[in-house]
Amino acid sequence: MRKILLVADAPTLVSLASVYLLPLVLSEFDVVLTGIVVGELKAMSTFDDAHGRAATEVLEKIDSMRVVNTSDYQTRLSNM
Repeated sequence: MRKILLVADAPTLVSLASVYLLPLVLSEFDVVLTGIVVGELKAMSTFDDAHGRAATEVLEKIDSMRVVNTSDYQTRLSNM
């Protein structure tokens, strides 16, 4: 069965990780994020608090998510 696509931003992923729901979400959804979100997570992971630890957890599981380049989609839309 095909998973439902879930486009996520950094605060959403950090929130899910902080309440231990990230593994469940990754098992049930095809999670997609942009390179910008990855950069935001890297910046947040430097914080010495719960948000920093949660961002680090998200980055440790980044291989379970699909990182897309938004310029690829902008090019496709302009060619329509």
